[in-house]
Amino acid sequence: MTEYVVLEDFQVRYDEKELAERFRIRPGLKAERVLADVLATAGTLARPKAAFRIMSPEILDEGTVRFGEVVFKSGLMTSHLSGLNQAFPYVATCGRELAEWTAGLTGLEQFMADEVMLLALRQGVRQLEEYITSRCNLKQVSAMNPGSLPKEWPITEQTPLFRLMGDLPGRIGVALLPSLLMNPGKSVSGIFFETAEKYHNCQLCLKENCPARKAPYQGENLAL
Repeated sequence: MTEYVVLEDFQVRYDEKELAERFRIRPGLKAERVLADVLATAGTLARPKAAFRIMSPEILDEGTVRFGEVVFKSGLMTSHLSGLNQAFPYVATCGRELAEWTAGLTGLEQFMADEVMLLALRQGVRQLEEYITSRCNLKQVSAMNPGSLPKEWPITEQTPLFRLMGDLPGRIGVALLPSLLMNPGKSVSGIFFETAEKYHNCQLCLKENCPARKAPYQGENLAL
């Protein structure tokens, strides 16, 4: 089974008060006006996008998974995808519209715009997850991402993932760079999969003070 979906109509909402608190901006400061201007422009430009495929994974052995003709090497993948008849390789981005605008900014504006792009990406990914869950009538899904865990699924697996995605990343304005990072930088790739218990990459990550941490380390308690 294989089909694909391209999504370009995500909604983005920014909470100016919440962002002001995050940036520790006191009322009356110049930074308050800078933030207002950044959000006004971002509100007209934010167009996060995503594309995903619905595919059947084939477990070849404890460290190898195949989707169609594309082979991945990852014990993490075999652990999560074993017994599933479908999974959802995807790419999502904040959108080139935001990225191209922020490329010309400097200083405080650039700092704030970087957070604005990240929020657009996160909202897009959340809506993508909700779309997949609803469309495929699933209770919940989790995601794994190449490079988030260097041992379990290294960044080099970006190459087969983008090969698997074909022309879909280009259709939403995402390119894989020789460094294996993506352009725009606020983009993410990975595989969504159905799961009974919510999984986060953080559960296997030892970076205790990471500001993006979503779950405590549980590596010793997870059988992969």
